[in-house]
Amino acid sequence: MNKKVRKIYVTILIIILLGIVLFQMFQGMIDDIVMNIRNLSLLGVTLILISAILYQMLDGVIVAFLLRKYKKDFTFSEGIQAVLQGCFYRVITFGSGTQAGQIYFLYGKGIQPSESMSAMTLAYALQKIGVFLYITICFVWNYSFFSSRFHSYMKYIDIGYIINLIVVVLLILLVVSKRFHGFLIGILQSLSRKYGKSDKNRERFEKIESQIQSLSIDSKVILKDRMLLIQIIVLELIKLTSWYIIPYITFVIGSGIHTSLSIFQLIALTAFMNVLLGVIPAPSGIMSTELVFTALFSVFVGKVRAGAAMIIYRTATYIFPSLMGIFTWIFIRKRNKELNPQTSQK
Repeated sequence: MNKKVRKIYVTILIIILLGIVLFQMFQGMIDDIVMNIRNLSLLGVTLILISAILYQMLDGVIVAFLLRKYKKDFTFSEGIQAVLQGCFYRVITFGSGTQAGQIYFLYGKGIQPSESMSAMTLAYALQKIGVFLYITICFVWNYSFFSSRFHSYMKYIDIGYIINLIVVVLLILLVVSKRFHGFLIGILQSLSRKYGKSDKNRERFEKIESQIQSLSIDSKVILKDRMLLIQIIVLELIKLTSWYIIPYITFVIGSGIHTSLSIFQLIALTAFMNVLLGVIPAPSGIMSTELVFTALFSVFVGKVRAGAAMIIYRTATYIFPSLMGIFTWIFIRKRNKELNPQTSQK
């Protein structure tokens, strides 16, 4: 059994196990959950869809800003299309082919794979920095709230926070540190001498080394523009808010539920839910998001309302973007066939 097949089996097993846990949690509540979803107001549905679309649009704007360092006329529309292509490939590859799909799309726009790889890696690093900054602000602002209401979860929050910190530090080093680049290249060269006897392995190590060197060169070009970096971090915080505010829209605006939580506490709770997800090994947060969301929010609104809100949240943050990605992929293929009919027939 090769590694790819094994990974798929492990992924499916994790999803099944978490699915069983969710089924046990909601046993006998399905009808009530469906009723809560159906009672969501039109205003609530509209605002949730706007929030879901805004996230993808801002993500596309960030990608466009970074890629304009390589191609001056790269548009926001093309950046959004690149992001939605990633949503499509994330679904069909269980998250493993997201960046590959984006790089393939960008190559068709005249951007070299090494350049798009550098830009997408930097975009990922800046997103992680944005997430870390967001949860730090939430933690400082709402520390007493979390320590009093979720004392038993604090160790998991700490673990998730530390994981995010490590990821951010490593990504920053990967983007800006010459010494870290040299350290990684030294490890790769050592591994290449030991395991690179076959042409396939040697080419793989050489490709990774080339990507690190390209990232080192390309990131310098982007990081020199400090104003751009500040703009991107601000956009990241707004982008994250567009997702984190969805539970507030669902409970307060869409369902008229008066909870004991303020809008800031609901946003902070959603932000920390995403921190806890880093502790659970599931692809694209499948099933783990459902489990953690329900566990956290049911404390305040009960399992039925939390379950309904969880389905709405996952629809807005995963299913709806995936559908947008599928339609974007179909649209791009159709347009390419119309522009290049001879190429499409070959």
